[in-house]
This record gives sequence, C-alpha cells and structure tokens, in this order.
Amino acid sequence: MIIEKSFYGLPLASRICKTKLSEEIMELIRKREAARKVGDFKTADQIRTGLREEYNIVLEDTEDGVKWKKLK
Repeated sequence: MIIEKSFYGLPLASRICKTKLSEEIMELIRKREAARKVGDFKTADQIRTGLREEYNIVLEDTEDGVKWKKLK
C-alpha cells in the first residue's frame, strides 16, 4: 500500500485494495453523518466534496439515509 496523504484522518492512496477502500469510504460517510447530526454542515460538505474528488463517490441524502454510488 502506498500512502500519499490523509483526508479526515483516513489515508488516501494511489494504489489500495478494493476492500480497504470500501472501509475507508464507509468511515468517511459515517463521519459526515455525525457532522450533519450536530449541525456541522461545513465539515459535512467538505467530506462530501472530498469523497467526490478523491474517490469519485457521490452521496445522496434521502429520507431512508445516505445513499452513495461510485462514478466511473
């Protein structure tokens, strides 16, 4: 694994296995949800933007919770 930098305490890597990436993405989504619950929308927005820019993950807030998908 090659660690280049971190994003909200989680490593960003240029080459990382899919299982590890999935765990990191889920942790970031949980951190974003926690930030939203306490009204820290700036942090929540930064995490959303980071997921989009670093992982090509798009989040959608729904009545049933957060849904996410990976863009190609």
